Amino acid sequence: NRDVLVAVTVGWALVLGAILMVRLAPALPAVARSPLGRWLSHVNLRVLMPYFAWFLLLAALDIGFQWLATRAFGIPIPWEVLAARIPILYVVLSVPSLGGFGPRELTWAYLFSDFGSRDALIAYAFATNAIFLVLHILIGAVFLPQALSLIARIRAARASGEPLPEHLLHDPADP
Repeated sequence: NRDVLVAVTVGWALVLGAILMVRLAPALPAVARSPLGRWLSHVNLRVLMPYFAWFLLLAALDIGFQWLATRAFGIPIPWEVLAARIPILYVVLSVPSLGGFGPRELTWAYLFSDFGSRDALIAYAFATNAIFLVLHILIGAVFLPQALSLIARIRAARASGEPLPEHLLHDPADP
């Protein structure tokens, strides 16, 4: 599929370009003096590697689950096809929508049209989206007490005029 090949090539080119930009920014005077270059000079790729590793692990698990689920749904899609096209789906999911409903279904129907009927693919995408919605609600419920406790501590610190004792979250791109 030419569209998939173009999307995968552009995606990997962007990833490699970003890595090269981080590595070469100090050596390129025009880039090094720019705001982007100053920010890039503080980015430590070693600190970001665990995030990339976790992303790759989660992506592999997602592809594995989708591989099993498509077979269970009666729409067997080969693993390598899922691996090539699911990243395109991730990009499409950045389109604003209500809970991802709409873009996910239409993208599944387009990207995998040679493996099932449009109706079956849309039904599969709708079912998986509903499952993910339920899982996100359950995960949110598990972490809700911790989030409420964190909010209460922040409000108490602000009310007493005290600064927060430590960073609540660490940005890996911070120096």
